Order: sequence, then structure tokens, then C-alpha cells
Amino acid sequence: MTTIWHPKNSVSLDKINKLNQNTAIGYLDIKITHIGDDFIQGTMPVNQKTIQPQGLLHGGASLTLAESLASLGAALCVDMSKYNIVGHGINANHLRSATEGMVTGIAKPVYLGGKTQVWEIKIYKSETEFVDESLCCVSRMTALRMTTEINIIALVFGFLITAFLYASVGFGGGSTYNALLILAETDYQLVPKIALCCNLIVVSGGVFRYHRK
Repeated sequence: MTTIWHPKNSVSLDKINKLNQNTAIGYLDIKITHIGDDFIQGTMPVNQKTIQPQGLLHGGASLTLAESLASLGAALCVDMSKYNIVGHGINANHLRSATEGMVTGIAKPVYLGGKTQVWEIKIYKSETEFVDESLCCVSRMTALRMTTEINIIALVFGFLITAFLYASVGFGGGSTYNALLILAETDYQLVPKIALCCNLIVVSGGVFRYHRK
């Protein structure tokens, strides 16, 4: 079977588990145990770190395992030198309780789009038997692809054009914001930077109009 992972990404279990140290993943002793051609598998112990006061596996811990596996899978599907992956939404159905031992999560993609991915994660209260009788949680997560690069040329071009329009005909700030969003073809994490650009545009345009009088 052809792998779904991006060819530039490393799929070393040692590197991935080392990277997870000193994070919530490491604190809960979640381990990535297998990376297949189209799935991510990992384990989490049922212990004092992951149970609720009644002694049952905490639903929040199950969701942490689910999102950790799905996020890793989603990240491995894109060029991580250009993009980041963040969780956009997650839900879960808790079907059975677990009180001891180890649970195993298996994440597989349902949809791999350009900017969004949907992953299904099944968690079993077993390390070897992945059947309906041991299934304790089914989760689904939506991941977003976020660019790590700013289209500098588009932003500068947008700055110059919108500053000129504002200075000449009083081009509105809201329209400026929308224009920059389109010109930059940006993702959500650039919105604060674009808002700053809009403020600079308003200031520079105002100064230009003042000196024209």
C-alpha cells in the first residue's frame, strides 16, 4: 500500500517520542508505538495520571490520546517545513470504561483535504486485541493546515495599493482588511499581523492626506 505521509517528513518513532517529552503527551506517558502506511498507533497507561476519582479512565485523557495521534498523523501528511497542523474540533463517544493496564489508540484519516483533514481515532482497552469487545472510545478530530510563511510580496503590494486608495479617496478600513486577506491568501494565524498592517495603512494614509492639504 502506498503511504499517505509527505516524503519530506521523518517517521522515526524515537525522534517523535523524544519530541513529546516534557509536554502533556509525555506527562501522560503516551507513546507512539507504530506508524503504518495510513495510520498512527499509540498507547497510554491507565494509572493515577489518567483516571478520574472513581478509578475509571478519564474522558479527557482519552481525548488527549486521540488528538495526539490524529495531530501527528495530520502533520505527517503535509510538508512540515511550510505548514503547521492544529486541532480545530474534536468529539468522542465513551463506550466502555477502563480501570487498569494500557489502552491503545489507532488513528486513521477519513478525509485529507488541502487545508482541512478529518481523522477517526478508536481507543481499545488492550495492547493486542483491537476488536469491538475491547473498544472503549471512538473519537473524530478535524485538523487545520496553517502556513508558516508570510507572502511578503503580496502584503507589501497590498499595503502600497490600499495606502494609496485610502489617501486618495478615503478607502475604508474594513475594505482594506478584506483586501489584505485576499491579497495575502493568508491563514488564520496571520490575522493579527494583517490587523497591524491595516493600522499602519490608516496611519500612513492619514499622514499623506494631511500633507496634501
